[in-house]
Amino acid sequence: MVPKIFNVKITKRYNPKKKRKFKITFTGDGIENKVEPSELKKVVDVIVSRIPLSIRKNSNYIVARDRPGIILAVALSLKLQKPLKVAYKYNLDLPVKISLFDPYIPDEPAYLYNIETPNSIMFIDDEILTGETASAAIKSLKNQNIVVKAFISYIECANFNARKKLKKLGTDLISYHTYELSGEEIEKIVKQ
Repeated sequence: MVPKIFNVKITKRYNPKKKRKFKITFTGDGIENKVEPSELKKVVDVIVSRIPLSIRKNSNYIVARDRPGIILAVALSLKLQKPLKVAYKYNLDLPVKISLFDPYIPDEPAYLYNIETPNSIMFIDDEILTGETASAAIKSLKNQNIVVKAFISYIECANFNARKKLKKLGTDLISYHTYELSGEEIEKIVKQ
């Protein structure tokens, strides 16, 4: 049985500078509801069991995208005993800066600072819908000699073949819960 943490819904977004006029939210993202430690632990245990041993051994960092992936990334960092880096939307005067562009928010890249290259990482985000944001991050990091061994998220939408897109880039997609949108929900997304 899927824990209550995965009540997935499309929520309207009021920020006009975002191309995507909605946000996929779910009970366990900490936006609308609290995240129970016992539920988060169950999710992390399942996700870790799905990460191939070779990826766990050969990844040097857990990297999270600003805000959405931080809850899961911290929990995975603690469980796997891997150092954590966060790509923030702060453009700071620091050395070794990698820009991660989001096709849905092109004016607001996230920046990853002071990570050694070459490197292998596990990239964490809260959800994956079409795979476009994940693909853009994987390509940006690859250009800087950083290999994304796995893209990890709580939830994955099955309608847009994100798993196949990431596999073509050499990255495994690991998620706890896969869901499908209805035809009406897909129409809302495609019209954006």
